Amino acid sequence: MFHTSMTAVILLLSGCWTSVALAADDASFDDPEVGHFAVSSSSGKKCLLLDIAARFSVQYEKSDNTTAEVSYALPIDSVATGTCASTLGKKADISLGFFTGYPNFGIKMEFERDILAVRPRFWLSALTVYHTLDPSVFPDAKYVNQTTPNQIDDMHEFETSTSKSYLCKADATFNLGYPVTQPLAFVIDYIKVQPFDVHKQEFSASEECPQDHGLSTLPAESTTAPVTTPTPHGIPVGNFSLKNDQGEVCLLASWGVRFNVEYETQDSGTGTAQFVLPVDSNVAGACEENFATLSLNFDNGFDLTAIFQSDGKKFDIANVALTYKESLPHFPSSKNPNKTTTVSAKDLNLFLVDVGKSYLCKSKQSLEINANITLEIIDWQIQPFAVKNGTFGDAMECALDGMTTIIPISNATTILPTNHTTINPTNHTHTVGPSTNQTTPGPTNHTHTPMPPSTTHIPTPGPPPGEPKQGHYQLKDKTQVCLLADMGLQFTASYTKKNKHTGKGVFNVPVRASASGTCGDEESSLTLTFYAEGQFNVTFDFHKSAKGGGKTKYHVASISLTYTEIPSIFPGSMTPNKAHTVSNSSLTVFPADQDRSYKCDADVHVMITKDVDLLVRQVHVQPFGVKKGQFSSAEECSQDSKGGPSYGLEIGLGVGLAVILVGLGVFWYIRRRAAKKYRKMESVLGPE
Repeated sequence: MFHTSMTAVILLLSGCWTSVALAADDASFDDPEVGHFAVSSSSGKKCLLLDIAARFSVQYEKSDNTTAEVSYALPIDSVATGTCASTLGKKADISLGFFTGYPNFGIKMEFERDILAVRPRFWLSALTVYHTLDPSVFPDAKYVNQTTPNQIDDMHEFETSTSKSYLCKADATFNLGYPVTQPLAFVIDYIKVQPFDVHKQEFSASEECPQDHGLSTLPAESTTAPVTTPTPHGIPVGNFSLKNDQGEVCLLASWGVRFNVEYETQDSGTGTAQFVLPVDSNVAGACEENFATLSLNFDNGFDLTAIFQSDGKKFDIANVALTYKESLPHFPSSKNPNKTTTVSAKDLNLFLVDVGKSYLCKSKQSLEINANITLEIIDWQIQPFAVKNGTFGDAMECALDGMTTIIPISNATTILPTNHTTINPTNHTHTVGPSTNQTTPGPTNHTHTPMPPSTTHIPTPGPPPGEPKQGHYQLKDKTQVCLLADMGLQFTASYTKKNKHTGKGVFNVPVRASASGTCGDEESSLTLTFYAEGQFNVTFDFHKSAKGGGKTKYHVASISLTYTEIPSIFPGSMTPNKAHTVSNSSLTVFPADQDRSYKCDADVHVMITKDVDLLVRQVHVQPFGVKKGQFSSAEECSQDSKGGPSYGLEIGLGVGLAVILVGLGVFWYIRRRAAKKYRKMESVLGPE
C-alpha cells in the first residue's frame, strides 16, 4: 500500500521514543532522496519544474489520550498535478500526492509573480500539507481516517527572478498544524523550482538562497584573505572582493557591521544578541551585467547577503538578508537554542550611484531589517559593477561624509572643511507653532532671480543623522549677494510603519545643500535642495510688514518642505518612497527691522504640521538690504538676550500666572455678586 521509500515511523509512547521500521530500503529519513516533478500544459510542454527532497513530522493523539509522532519522507514517485500560468498570469501551483493519494497525503505549493515590476520576481505564496490518520501510518490514532489540511497563506519565500530557477540546498522548516494538539513540521532538505518562464523543458540558471553560499560553487570566487582595519567604534572593518570566471575582480566591498538581534529567552523575557561581521568571513557571490550578489558566511550558520541591481547607468542595493542561528555565545539562554532564522529587507534603494563609481560612507549608519534586527554599518565602500584594475572607482559620498561650509566673503566664495567651522551647541530652546496648515506652496511674484551657488552639491541620502551642523547659504542678484542665511536645520517627520506602529524619520539639511530662490523688495525666498535627484527641499518665504510708527520689519511668513519616505531615513515604512509636501503659511518667526539681520543662537522649534517638526540651530539670516556680501548689525532673539535656557519656562510661567490671576478675578467677582444678592434678600425679609 505504501511506497518502500518511506523510511520509518517513530512513535513517542509514554514519554519514550521507539522506532518501528516500515520500509525495506536503507534510505535515511535524515537524508531523503530528491524527486523530479513537472507540470505540463495542455500541449504537453512543461511549464513548472520542481526538484525536491522533503520530510514530514506529524504529532497526533492516540486512543488512550497519549501523544505519538510519525515521521516520513516525501516519496520520489509522488504523483504531480498542477496549474500552469498563462502568458501574463500571476499564479501557478503544483500538488504532489502519495501513499493513498492526494489529498489524503500530499502537498500543494502555490507561486506568484509580479510581472509589472522592472525586474519581475516570483515567490512561494502558499503551502498546504495534507495527511490522513490512516491506522497503517498512524497506529492507534484516536480519530481514525480523519483528513487534516494544514495551510500557510500570505507567504513570501524563495523569492527569485522570474527568468531563473530558485535553488536551496540548506534545510527550510515550515511549522503547520495546531501547535499544541497536532503540530506538523514540513522540512525541505533540497529544492530547485521554476514555476514560470520554463524554456527548452529544463531549468534556467539558478539563483541560490543566501544559506547556500559557502556550500556551493558560484561563478565568482573570493580573493585572498580580507584585510582588517581597526576602528574607534569597536567594529572591525573587513575588505572583501569577488572574481568572475576570467579571474578578474568584479566586486569590491569594504565595511564593518555590528548586528543587534532581539530574541526570546527561556524565562519568556527578551534578550539582545550583539555580534560583529568577522573580517575573515567566507566570501561567495555572483557578478552579472545588471545583478550582483555578495554573501559572507561566518560562525557556522550565520550569513549576510547583499543584492545589488543596475539599469546600466546607476546602481543601488535592492536587498539585504541575514541568516543567524540562536547559538552560544551570541544567544545565551535562548528559548529556541540553535534555531535558524532568515530575515531580509527588500526594495531598500539606500543610494543611487553611477556605474563605474563606488559608494562611500565612513559615518556610522543604522539599517533596520525588521522591528527586532538592526545593523550598524561603518566605513562602507562598495562597487558591485564595472570594477577596473581591481580598485575602487571615484567615490560618491553619503550625506554624512565630507561636508563643506560655504562662507561668503565680499564677491568671493571660500570653501572650508566642516571641521573648521566653530559650532557652539546650546541647550536653549523655544517652540513656534503648532499650525494646522498643510498645503502645497504656490508660485509667488518675485522680481529677481539669482544664480544658485555653483559649489553646492546634492549628496546621496544616508540614515538619520546626529546634531545638525550650521550651513552657510547665499543668493545673488546678478553679481551682488542679496540674501544671507547661516543655520543648522533638522526635520523630524512621523510616519506609519508596516507593523502599524508610528516611526520618526529624522534628517538634517546638509551644509552643502543647493541654494536657490529669489530676492525682492517686499518678498524674498530661499530654497535648499538636497539628497539624490532633489527628493528633498525646504523653502523659507520672507515678507516685509509695516508696524506701528511706520517702522518696517520682516519675518519668515511660510516654510514648506518636500520630502520622500526613503528607506534609509524611514525604515519599515508602509509607503516607501512616497513623496510629501507640507507647509505652514501662518508664521511670524525670525523678525527683524528691514535694514538689520536676525540672529538667534538658541534652538528654535517650528511645528510645520502636527507630524513634521523643524529644529533650527544657530540661525543668522538677512533676506533684504545686504551690503557688500556681509550681514548688517544683528537683532538678537529674546532668548539670547534673556540667557536662553529659561525663556520657554518664563513664557510658560507668565501665561500660567496670567491664567491664575484671571481665574481669581472671576472668582472674586462672582462671590461679590452673590454676597450683594444675599444682603438684598435680608433687607426685604427683615429681622426675624
